[in-house]
Amino acid sequence: LPTGTGLGVPRPVAPNPRAEVMTASFILLLIFRLLHSPSLSAAPLDDHYPPALDRAVLKGLDFLARQQQADGSFTGLDEQGPRIAPAAQALLAFLSAGQTPVAGRHALATRNAIDFIVRQLPDDGDFGRADGSGLIGHAHITLALASAYGLDPDAARRPSIKEALKKSLAFILATQDARPEPRAGGWREGGGGGEGKLVATLWMVLSLKSLQDAELNVPREALHHAAAFVRECGKRNPTAFANRDGDPTPQSNAAGIAVLLLIESDGNLPMKGPAKFLLEHRVPEDAADFLPDTYITALAAMLSGDPTASASWKPTRDLLVNKQTEEGSWYPPRQPPVGLGTVAATSNAVMTLAMPYRLLPMYGR
Repeated sequence: LPTGTGLGVPRPVAPNPRAEVMTASFILLLIFRLLHSPSLSAAPLDDHYPPALDRAVLKGLDFLARQQQADGSFTGLDEQGPRIAPAAQALLAFLSAGQTPVAGRHALATRNAIDFIVRQLPDDGDFGRADGSGLIGHAHITLALASAYGLDPDAARRPSIKEALKKSLAFILATQDARPEPRAGGWREGGGGGEGKLVATLWMVLSLKSLQDAELNVPREALHHAAAFVRECGKRNPTAFANRDGDPTPQSNAAGIAVLLLIESDGNLPMKGPAKFLLEHRVPEDAADFLPDTYITALAAMLSGDPTASASWKPTRDLLVNKQTEEGSWYPPRQPPVGLGTVAATSNAVMTLAMPYRLLPMYGR
C-alpha cells in the first residue's frame, strides 16, 4: 500500500483498519486480484480503498457480530420474518471481508452462523421455503454455504454442507424455465412457469457459479440456457437489458450485464449501451430494495472492467459510507428499520463495500 505522497517525501501512515478486516490468509489473494483486475487497475489504489471504506466495513462487521444470538442466528428470536436468509447474508458479509470460521476478528461469529444455517435446512433442498425468503433467499443461503465450504476445516461439518449444496443444485435446476422457446432459460422469483426475470436469474447464476467453485458438477446447458435468455432480453432494447413486461431499470440492466460476464467470455457481448446505462441510471435511494439492488449494480461494474461502468463505483461507495449510522449499521429505506431489516441492510452494504477486495470466489473471474 502507498506509504508516501508520491513526491518522494515520506509521510506517516495511520493504522489501517483493513488489517483487522482481512485475515493474513487472504492478503496474497487480494494482491493477485488487484494486479489482474481491469476494473480496478485504471485508478490509483487509494481511490478505491480510502480509509473511510475500510472503517465502514469494520464497523458494519462489528454491528452484525453484536446482533448474533447464542444459537448463531441474528437478532431476537421473537421477531417475525425469515431467519435463515438474514444469517446467510450476514455470513456473506463476514466472508466478503476475509473472515473465516477459523481466523479473523469475527471467526466465532462466522462459524456459529454456518452451524445455524446448516441446522435449519430442509431435506428437499428448497432453502427459501424453509423460512419464507423465496428464491432470492435460497440464493443467499446457497452462496453463503458454498463460499464457506472451501474455508471450513471442520471434518464433521463439511459433509453436511456438501450434502446441502447438492440438494440446492437439484432445486435450482428443477426451477429453471425449460420451455422450448427463445425466451426460456431464466428463473422467476416466485417460482412456477413462465418467463424468467433478470434479477432472479442473476441470483440463480451466482448460485450455480458458487456451486461450481464448491466442486459440484453444474451442467453447462443450464448456464448457457440462462445466457441465451439474457441475450433475448437485450434484443428488446438496444440501450439496456430489460424484462419483457417493463422498461429497463438499473437493476434489470445490471443483472443482465453480470449474468453474461459470469457465463460468457467470447468478446462478443452486447455491452456498450448497457454499460452507459449503468453509469447514467442509479437505483433510487428510496427504493424498497435500494441496498440489494445497489449490490447488483456494483457487481456489474466490477465484473465488466469497462471504464464507463467502473466509473459508477466511486459515487456508490461514497453514498453507502455516508449512509452508515454511528453504531455501524445501515437502515433499509422501508420498514422494518431495525432488527432483521437492519441485519439484511447492513449485510448488503458491507458486501457492496467489500466487493473490491475480491475475496469471494465468485468475484475472481
